[in-house]
Amino acid sequence: MTGASGRLIARLPFRAGALAGAAAYLLGYLLTYLLTISRVRSELSRLNVDATLSLLGGSGVAPWKVTGWFFYGAHFVDVSVTSSAMDLSTDVVEVSAGGWRTLLFALPPLLLLVAGALAAHRVGTRRVSVAAAAGGTILPGYFALAFVGVFLTQITAVIAAVGPNLTPALVAGVVYPLVFGPLGGALVAVQRSRARSSPHDSNP
Repeated sequence: MTGASGRLIARLPFRAGALAGAAAYLLGYLLTYLLTISRVRSELSRLNVDATLSLLGGSGVAPWKVTGWFFYGAHFVDVSVTSSAMDLSTDVVEVSAGGWRTLLFALPPLLLLVAGALAAHRVGTRRVSVAAAAGGTILPGYFALAFVGVFLTQITAVIAAVGPNLTPALVAGVVYPLVFGPLGGALVAVQRSRARSSPHDSNP
């Protein structure tokens, strides 16, 4: 059993998987940015947020940080407002995403399925268990950027800090790649098996 486990571990594409996981995160963030940036800029301008923060001694709000809230919201991570006077959370996607809501929620699973499939493709196996394990190697890359992204997308003023909830974000950074990465890898193995068996099935 130990030898079989060692051989399996040796076959797994840890580096390629981590890169695929990181790429899935970055591409998801980029697509979320493109889908929401116009709405974010419009809302920030309408609410005159930069001027309000200046009066409070804070700096302006970078729109790319706010689009990050939508990306984390697509993982069911609420945005929290924390200060000495209050502590509350809100589902930014539900409140503000508009017509893009369904697509935003679909992006992370789809991208992670592809990332898991790419990692499994590097192994070139028809065994579902091996391909699923290969798909799981996307976890470190996705989780690392999910962790860093929480702090990069936080906006801090004198009296409050606004950003994705840390603990749910970390849970999402583990659960999403751990579910959809292996699933994408398993789909590759199933497809390989079907492609290999179909010529024989067609013979009389």
